[in-house]
Amino acid sequence: MNHSLKKIAVLCISTAFLSTLSAQSNDKRRDVLRYGLENEIVELVTELRDKEDTTYNADLESLFSRTRSVAVRESILSMYAALENPAFSSFALEVLADPWDYRNSTVSAVFSYVQKIKPPEASPLVRTILDNESEEFRDQAIRTLGKIGTADDAAYLVDYLQGTIEGDERQRLIIRQNVMEALGELKSDAVWDDFVSIAQNEDENIMIRATAVRAIGSIGREGGDDLLAGLFETDDPLLRSAAVSGLSGYSGQVVVDVVLEALKDTHYRVRLEALNAVEKLKIADAARQVYNINADAAAAGLAEKLQARKLVFLSDVPGLLADPKDRASLMSTLRLSEVEDLIARGVIGGGMLPKISGALKALKAGVRKTHIIDAALPHSLLLELFTDQGVGTEIVNDAT
Repeated sequence: MNHSLKKIAVLCISTAFLSTLSAQSNDKRRDVLRYGLENEIVELVTELRDKEDTTYNADLESLFSRTRSVAVRESILSMYAALENPAFSSFALEVLADPWDYRNSTVSAVFSYVQKIKPPEASPLVRTILDNESEEFRDQAIRTLGKIGTADDAAYLVDYLQGTIEGDERQRLIIRQNVMEALGELKSDAVWDDFVSIAQNEDENIMIRATAVRAIGSIGREGGDDLLAGLFETDDPLLRSAAVSGLSGYSGQVVVDVVLEALKDTHYRVRLEALNAVEKLKIADAARQVYNINADAAAAGLAEKLQARKLVFLSDVPGLLADPKDRASLMSTLRLSEVEDLIARGVIGGGMLPKISGALKALKAGVRKTHIIDAALPHSLLLELFTDQGVGTEIVNDAT
């Protein structure tokens, strides 16, 4: 056999060997989907989602129809939401028609799925959930309308906002924020004047003012950039950061000037929003600035870009504490919405806010879990990641 024929023979053998390995790998994965334990299937589905691998979609859809495992179904829903695949629209509508017949985690997964798929039949069902006046799914229903809604849904939310909101002061505050954010996402022009009035009202709750400011930017009516630039002059960092966030929905020299100024702000929250605006608006002049960047914000940004599975923050406390004075009040596992509620209630504040802000941003960008642990505890990283109970606080998405 001459030298050229030998090369061809080796190439053919190598190709056949690699094809055999690939086939074996595919067979092994299908075996996991057919016969694997619940945790093995969930891990594989998560891997397929992260790699955007659609090779096994037929197997997954068959598995979804026959499995009784809630965790498996939810992991498949999460994958199909990420892929924006409408295969399970009928199931999602079935759950929304009567969510009280399903586990809360399943309903959360369905809301996340619907927000990506946007089936037109979902909006009336979501409004019916809100009409039921149940607190259980209210916040998720409002956020979902903001993602999938039409002009009719915007009108519904305007009436909802202007109606009597039940609950204590904290609950009413959260509901108002959620509805205002949803109306901003829907770009509802009907609430523009009301939101401008709220944003400029110094007697209004600062969280509500900040929400109105962000919504103004989302709606994007002409002249809003000048209004937001004026609000950037306030002494309150929450309003300044909201103004920068709102300005990222506009363009022009006024916007650029404010964003560049915000990069030098004394408060980390404002600088973080400015960095987000720089990225979104592609402001070239920002490259000439000298930045003072919060390390927690930088870590969150890296985790987001790398699409890391986990982001771990080292702190001088065990994690998130229900009572900052009591280290035994550690909250071991929290969902994203629960953390946002704790921030709104003032339970989380001070030096912990940069870590939490980074953790929430990373979760919303696709990082699977974030952790806060005590750096002084020996082997804390290993104990948090490789034991069932952990030693700090883990934060996960609502649909996880």
